[in-house]
Amino acid sequence: MIPLVRALGTITAALLSLQTLAPGLAVLGGDAHPAASEQSRAFVTGVTAASGSNHTGKTTGPASFVEDAGPAVTLRVAPETPLVTSADAPVSFTVRVTNEGERATDPQTLTLEMETSRLTAATLETPFGENSSASVSTKSLARTRIPAIGPEETHEAKLTVNAATLNPGIVTVGPVPADGAYRVRAMLGARDSAAGEAADSSTAGDAAATRGGEATSGDAAAGSDAAGGSDAASASGNKAASTDAAAGSDAATASDITSIVWQTGAAAGTPVASSATTLDDGTVAHINPVQLAVIVPITLPSEITQLPTAAELGDITASGGPLDRLLSAAEQTHATLAIDPRLIVAIRGHGENAPDSATELLQRLESTTLPSFLLQFNDADLSTQAALGYTIPLQPLGFTELTSSGVFASAPPSDAELVSWTETAGKIAWPAAGALTPETVKLAGNAGHTKIISDSSAVIAADGPRGTLTVDDAPFEVLVANSVIAEAAAKLSSASTTLDAQSGAAELATLLAVAGGTAVGGSASSLITLDRATLANVSNPEAVLQTLTSLDWAQFVTTDQLLPGTVSLADGGAVTSGDGAAGDGEGGSTRDAEETDWRSDRLTQLQEVFAKTPEINTRAGVLEQPELLNAAWQLEQLQLLNAGAAVSESAHEEALAHTNDWLQQMLHGIKLVSADRTQLIGTSSQIPLQIKNSMPYRATVKIHLALGSSALLPAQTDFETVSLQPSGTTTVLVPVQSRIASGTANIVIDITDTSGEIPITTKTLTILITSFVESVSIIVVSAAAVLFIGFGIVRSARRKKLLGAHAQGGGDAGGSDGAGGSADDSQGSDQNSGSTDDS
Repeated sequence: MIPLVRALGTITAALLSLQTLAPGLAVLGGDAHPAASEQSRAFVTGVTAASGSNHTGKTTGPASFVEDAGPAVTLRVAPETPLVTSADAPVSFTVRVTNEGERATDPQTLTLEMETSRLTAATLETPFGENSSASVSTKSLARTRIPAIGPEETHEAKLTVNAATLNPGIVTVGPVPADGAYRVRAMLGARDSAAGEAADSSTAGDAAATRGGEATSGDAAAGSDAAGGSDAASASGNKAASTDAAAGSDAATASDITSIVWQTGAAAGTPVASSATTLDDGTVAHINPVQLAVIVPITLPSEITQLPTAAELGDITASGGPLDRLLSAAEQTHATLAIDPRLIVAIRGHGENAPDSATELLQRLESTTLPSFLLQFNDADLSTQAALGYTIPLQPLGFTELTSSGVFASAPPSDAELVSWTETAGKIAWPAAGALTPETVKLAGNAGHTKIISDSSAVIAADGPRGTLTVDDAPFEVLVANSVIAEAAAKLSSASTTLDAQSGAAELATLLAVAGGTAVGGSASSLITLDRATLANVSNPEAVLQTLTSLDWAQFVTTDQLLPGTVSLADGGAVTSGDGAAGDGEGGSTRDAEETDWRSDRLTQLQEVFAKTPEINTRAGVLEQPELLNAAWQLEQLQLLNAGAAVSESAHEEALAHTNDWLQQMLHGIKLVSADRTQLIGTSSQIPLQIKNSMPYRATVKIHLALGSSALLPAQTDFETVSLQPSGTTTVLVPVQSRIASGTANIVIDITDTSGEIPITTKTLTILITSFVESVSIIVVSAAAVLFIGFGIVRSARRKKLLGAHAQGGGDAGGSDGAGGSADDSQGSDQNSGSTDDS
């Protein structure tokens, strides 16, 4: 009985404990990780559709939801091609799962699902499976098994879905599906036995895992079980999740969003006028034409800070190279070329030394039918110059250094001939992204520009991307570039992996499909600018243009053919950041504040560097051609003002470091490199002075010797004109006489300009004086020591040679006489020893 009572007491206590812990268990048993559909945001937001108006755009990277004490997992997904143009063609998606944690992941199930409602400008910002008014249905496309992934390893797989699987989920109008963009989500969840069996049934092969890299798996073909059919939304409007997709899966540990563009209905790019093709959301059922004007920058790689050499021109302009391919792609899109004048000047300035490929490229640019205009030299940013108080844009001072090394049939071309260009697109100014102020517009006007390109984050545009802006009664035509589309294009052009390129292409195609689908009864119109900061540095600069030409609803026009509208400066003309816009929330405000800080610091740093101009002018006074250094300094300032450095902190820091190194070389490039202590033997000799000139220019200096004592008497104390070879060391011999037998003396050497007014460098040499008698004695003793040591070496070598010869002779005798030979050898050895001693 007692044990039974004790047991009942224990059970009662346990029940009381459970009741006490019940609230906590309820919390722990809840949804620890919000549904991935509520966490995953669209990969693009705030698209500017027909008008090119100012919108806010954000990009949400791969979502990562980390389990307690679990590995950190990131997920990327993208279609191999963004367009679905056939109802029978398979659609493949590349998926990459990366374990960034310190321990291996568990096997998990990867689910691919799609929204069944087309994307519009309004729904781009909403979470997956929802829009601003109601939830939308989704359907499962495929499911596969992701094996365990080791720490810092990557697993890549390909999932292939038949277009027929996609088709039932597409909104239809009559017998045809509604063309447009549809979001697709990849979701990674924990794998249990039920999900594992389903996943295994739809997986053709397992992917390989790699450490710190990529691996391509076998294809995971989605069968009918994986697709699971289409799930309609419930009557209450709640999201209807696919039963197959949800079966056996826990909350998502990672997810990512991409999209596809369905285009298998009526003829692509054909405007649809029938009211039957207008959907409930007011958009059309097909993708209407989108007018696209494209600005293609023709610039130089960032490592070329001033003018390219002939060898660099050969690399840049090589047939089949990046620049050659970019120009060919630009011709397919009727693009407008924005050319850095450095390319034209360098090809002309090298004359016959310019490579054939460079000359052919210049001829191609001169004869092209594409409209073109010149950027500022080295693409120097006008907005930065306006902020620094410039009233006239900075320009090169001349190209004498370039043409002096060129080869020409007659006289070298003048500076005006080198920069001459027919700007068929008009006089267009292109400040850095996100920075347009009245001062910038005025500066552009002072330079003779009548048009100006601005991205949509810096202006407010309505009705069309081309309008007129009046500043101080001067009208300017403003071309408004769509900043959201430009950002997507920049991602594509700078993609470092195939998956990154696929993701960028999908984003770009989606934005343009949404723009075309929104244009009811007319055409959308957008200006796209390619990223001038990185385009010359990537291996595939034509990627964006190739993607655009694959979209047959894209109609390429010139900037003059863009739809007209109205334009005004944003924020009353204040400088805005490239990404800054309303609606960023607390995180956006922090980012904007940080960008404002570094941009403000940049202006301060530029002012400090440019304040060294008087020092450069002074140093130029020692050169035989002072204008060469002044011109080089102007080019160095222009590279600091480059538009790429105006929008990228790292690019600015790199440019600033280059300029500081250049200033160090120019301002401190003439040095006396002779040893601090020199020995003088005898009563007269010559002291060598070695002067190093690190500048690439010939300099003429004056050398003055100041004696610290009367122990030395130089033949002359002033060398009025000493010519220093460029980038080399020049030796000057100073004849001197000694007035003492031994001791030390100091000479102070001052190097100045030829007038003696501009100091360059000063150094004190210590001279060790040794008399002639002492020198001769040292030489005699040294020679005697050498002879004595040499005699000993010769004597030892000779003795060893004789001993070896006699030993050889004794050995031969021993071979004939047997044992008796040994005695003879011994005797012979004694005799030889005696002979050696006698000698």
